[in-house]
Amino acid sequence: YNYFKSKEEVFEAIADDSVSRFRPLLEEVRESAGTFEEYTSGAFRAYFQFLLDENREAIEEDAPHMALIGVRVDTPEMQSIFDEIRQDFELVILRGEAPHVDTEYLTAAAVGIAREIGDRMLQRKPVDVEGATEFAAAMILAGLKGVPEAH
Repeated sequence: YNYFKSKEEVFEAIADDSVSRFRPLLEEVRESAGTFEEYTSGAFRAYFQFLLDENREAIEEDAPHMALIGVRVDTPEMQSIFDEIRQDFELVILRGEAPHVDTEYLTAAAVGIAREIGDRMLQRKPVDVEGATEFAAAMILAGLKGVPEAH
């Protein structure tokens, strides 16, 4: 409480710190993925592995996991990650690797899926990063087939 006015500010600082540590992992996925499918799976895998690594001690002690505390998602750092992912999707669409859909909705869907599946993944024993990755990526990739094209 010497540095923050409220516990909400503490959680915001934790979220911002997490984003700054996750950003290089997302950059690595962006640079190494050759296809939209590889990017989608790689980004989910990086996020789920990051969640596991960040919460390993809590999981081992059966303590509440940080992902389950409900960290705010409307911080500038969180918005910047959202924008990066949206730009990645826009680039893939421009290259013709994915259907022309509303990238804001697509990004919101991907982030929402990642957050919710990540929360559930951390509650399972054993934690299954690969299973969560496969499910989340399939939801986005298969779901795109039914999404109307953007105008």
